Amino acid sequence: MLEWDIRSVVLSIAALQAIIISTLLLIRNYKEKRISDKFLVLFLLAISATMSEHIAGWLGLYEGQRLTFFPFGDTFLFAPLAYLYVKSITNNAFKWTTAEWIHFIPGIIYFGVHFIVWAYPVEEKLRIINQLGEYKWFTIEGYCNAAFFTYYLYKIINHYTAYLKWLPNEFSNIDKLHLNWIRNFIVLLGLYYVVFIGFSILSLIVWYNYDIGFWQYFVLAIIIYYTSITGYSYTRQYNIAFQLHKENEVFLTQEKNNPDTLYLPEEKTINNSATDQNKPQVISTSDEALLEPVKVLLLEHLLTQKPYLDAELSLSELANQLNKPAYIITQVINLKLGKNFNDLINGYRVNAVIEKLKNNEQKAQTLLAIAYDCGFNSKATFNRAFKKATNISPKEFIKTI
Repeated sequence: MLEWDIRSVVLSIAALQAIIISTLLLIRNYKEKRISDKFLVLFLLAISATMSEHIAGWLGLYEGQRLTFFPFGDTFLFAPLAYLYVKSITNNAFKWTTAEWIHFIPGIIYFGVHFIVWAYPVEEKLRIINQLGEYKWFTIEGYCNAAFFTYYLYKIINHYTAYLKWLPNEFSNIDKLHLNWIRNFIVLLGLYYVVFIGFSILSLIVWYNYDIGFWQYFVLAIIIYYTSITGYSYTRQYNIAFQLHKENEVFLTQEKNNPDTLYLPEEKTINNSATDQNKPQVISTSDEALLEPVKVLLLEHLLTQKPYLDAELSLSELANQLNKPAYIITQVINLKLGKNFNDLINGYRVNAVIEKLKNNEQKAQTLLAIAYDCGFNSKATFNRAFKKATNISPKEFIKTI
């Protein structure tokens, strides 16, 4: 029997929005070829498919057992898609490979079993379902579903956390690169995880009705409302190519059998190729002659050429200017100067601002304009960097002049 109320309307509008935004994303992808847009489309449709299991109940589509055991997808489908979406957003060079299919093996098994059983005539289908129940199929499927979701939520959180740690060693202005909407997306996934696990535990204890189950799907609707709008609004692709590998450690790692030998991490860039020159290089800690000249070259370049005045300066760009591998520059900054790339460049920018302030240039232009002239690209970044370098705010510093 058809039951249409505010709850079904909320879920239905969310599903419709997912379809509309997915269409717009596909149109944009046709022009701009963004693999992240493709993953977002698949994710939105997968979430909608999962949510439609509940919508179908209000439409009366379960009458006569027509939809019983139909594979709506659940986390077997949208969890790996969420992970691949986050990976592709944080790496413009991400490409689909056959190895990525491994993420969907559980989903293929799930869909295969459910489609085969669902296709049988109703009486035969119900008999098979009863047999599967005797073999604890539904219990096993539930545990696998929870474990699968747990695993991919962990991978998503781990990837984004590592990405945030990687940024300061690669870019001089990183506020916009934090991709805070991705953080919020992960928070919503975490909220759904808590609700999902809660309902899973509740189902093992008591039977709950259709009305209570609505709240689990309501969280999915929120994810659709938020992610579809913010994902489509992400129009500017930043030049980022983060890959989560052990080689992305920002410090040299010691060889266990030889504490005087350190391995340089592998350089990861958009134009990386699988050649020997990109493999980790070995450097002896006693060989000061290797890094010290690069340090001198770097400091001289910063003093004379002032590359920090470029708001878009990145580690790879600075390495190109010095004609040195990026990982060598990273090690010089980390080990020889005791800083990360972001703190080093912003430190020079702060000194440039201070020099202008001492020359009373704040009387001719605003403080923010001076900050922009010195390489900062936002007021928040400027204030934070200035206070980190001087322990006082820019306005407080002006009073001391």
